[in-house]
Amino acid sequence: MKKVKLTPFKHDWTKSFNQLKAILMKQASGIDGIEHIGSTALKKAQAKNIIDLQILIASFDYVDELKKVLETLGFQYLENIKQDHVPFKEANYFESGWEKRFFTGMYNGQEYNIHIRLTNSKNAQFSVNFVNLLENNPEAKFAYLQFKERLAKSGVSQEDYCLIKDSVIDIISLLRT
Repeated sequence: MKKVKLTPFKHDWTKSFNQLKAILMKQASGIDGIEHIGSTALKKAQAKNIIDLQILIASFDYVDELKKVLETLGFQYLENIKQDHVPFKEANYFESGWEKRFFTGMYNGQEYNIHIRLTNSKNAQFSVNFVNLLENNPEAKFAYLQFKERLAKSGVSQEDYCLIKDSVIDIISLLRT
């Protein structure tokens, strides 16, 4: 069972994100944008040492080309991940607007999760809005980071950590800045 380990904030996360973003924008067509999401995008936040990167595309027809580029860079496509958690729904609930493709791997010594989502989709907007909400609401950010730290220290598996965290993200997303 893989345990969760949080790492103190690293300025290198932003630098690493920008390096991979530049390479992807140069090597792949059909990309509308690339965004740094997740806890490594939060200033001064502890996080798993895994950068979450969101690639925005107009259609999943571009995935095959992206797959070639990403696999060449050392990323693995996880075919079983087809959508994000839909807020306020059971884990296996499907709703259009939350579909994605997912890659994971190492690049230049840094681990990444790459989420490919449709431009302007619900899940693409949700991930950016959540980071912005936390950056603009110090109390919510503190509470969320404290929750993650306590959850990681509890010894839960990485899979359970993600499932539990989804429900907390749902609740925090109800806040307004």
